[in-house]
Amino acid sequence: MSDFTAFQLKSGIPGHIDIQSRLTEDLWDEFMFHDPVSNALWGELFTSFPEYQQTLFVSGRPAGVINAIPLQWDKPLDALPDEGWDWAFQKGVEDHRKKRTPDLLCGLQIAVAEEFQGQGLSAFLVQSMKETARDHSLKALIIPVRPTWKSRYPLTSMDDYISWKCDDGLPFDPWLRIHVKCGGTILHPCSHAMTIPGTVAQWEEWTHLRFFQSGDHIIPGALVPVHMDIEHNQGLYVEPNVWVVHHLEG
Repeated sequence: MSDFTAFQLKSGIPGHIDIQSRLTEDLWDEFMFHDPVSNALWGELFTSFPEYQQTLFVSGRPAGVINAIPLQWDKPLDALPDEGWDWAFQKGVEDHRKKRTPDLLCGLQIAVAEEFQGQGLSAFLVQSMKETARDHSLKALIIPVRPTWKSRYPLTSMDDYISWKCDDGLPFDPWLRIHVKCGGTILHPCSHAMTIPGTVAQWEEWTHLRFFQSGDHIIPGALVPVHMDIEHNQGLYVEPNVWVVHHLEG
């Protein structure tokens, strides 16, 4: 673990969105940068919700990012919708514009730069996000978690995948395991968490693959197959995530 005295978690700093973009640009597969909801609303995170966007600096160098949005939810947490990430982002923005009082914080991204991975920073950032929710008197932190190793098993249903356990009883997936060890509870999959459409040519550019026939295609980095419709010149990726809740009362 790095020296915690060298840590600084900052929000609302000049050029914040650019600092985070440079840190994360090599962490995600190219197609993940083409979600229409994210592309339309990402900048609003830093103008309307700057206190929830944080960058972790270790010895002065950007090492990790947190992105989150507050929202209002008046139903039981186990009733969180199947739409997941895209829904939460749009809901948080709509609630803010309509001046609704939020009661939940939804985590949109926790990422650690490659050179700082393996040092326990992911768990540190989860706990930091929980503290931010507490500081704003929100009752829970919810996260549509993207399981780290699900892309290795794209033909396995998310329901089956999240049932896999290690010998110690913790989830097989390392990212889900971190959340559980940090006090999180796995609720249920959200099978339509993020929807990424594109033309066949765009998908070929994003993946460096060729698609000669219609059907489902396994794409490196994708959690489930991507459907290609050659006749209609469209590729469609509908990503499943997993709702995890961190209760904060008390």
